[in-house]
Amino acid sequence: VATTSGGAPTLDNASFALELRNAPANMNYAVLAVGNNPCHSSGPNYVFCDSIKVPQPLWFIAALPFTPGVASCTTNVNVPAPIPNNPAFLGMALGVQWATSCGASVLGTSISNCISFVVTDS
Repeated sequence: VATTSGGAPTLDNASFALELRNAPANMNYAVLAVGNNPCHSSGPNYVFCDSIKVPQPLWFIAALPFTPGVASCTTNVNVPAPIPNNPAFLGMALGVQWATSCGASVLGTSISNCISFVVTDS
């Protein structure tokens, strides 16, 4: 499940973060995809069990280290994403989605929901 934490996506929020919750406990890596517009309702599937809904162009940010869980679907990843006090970010809309790989092959993959948010001034 993709989420945000550290308060609202507002200018000058140094605590804002992008999170992955309840991912597979045996994941090898998590990749964060960020697009510069809100999420689409559908998108390409590639090797995942769902489609990538992050808009183009997108940036991939490897999210390491992660904290392995102790049971199935209990791993959490947190990537700090502080928002500077810069008016250039005001009104910026972003789409965020995570992909993970488990085990020794790409067949063990999962993908999170895609979330959208807009940077505001308060």
